[in-house]
Amino acid sequence: MKQDLKFLREYFSIPKSAKVNWGLIEEIVSGEKPELRPGLIVAKRRNGNEKIYLDIAQRRFYTEIELCEVSRKIYPAQRKCRSNCDIWIADNGLAARRGKGWVEDIYYPAVYNENFKNELLL
Repeated sequence: MKQDLKFLREYFSIPKSAKVNWGLIEEIVSGEKPELRPGLIVAKRRNGNEKIYLDIAQRRFYTEIELCEVSRKIYPAQRKCRSNCDIWIADNGLAARRGKGWVEDIYYPAVYNENFKNELLL
């Protein structure tokens, strides 16, 4: 768990002075069923309460927004590590589950490694 945070800080150049917390992203597009994804809360905007967060699966930063067609929010969450998965649980009861190693699955082929010469990348 700490290794994931360390890796994400380095990969996205998040300074050590920035306090980061696990979060659970709720994204709703055009009234569809909400999609829940793990993320990292990085900061609050200077001119408001909206949080700036890292969507780990999409590999980019976002700001919380409420527009006609899209709503993105991130809630502080606890990450619980189980033997076969990780679970993020927000204070409001929302939860998301990901298999062990999901961060490596997303980022491993995005960071050059000499072992690539010996592996099959799909």
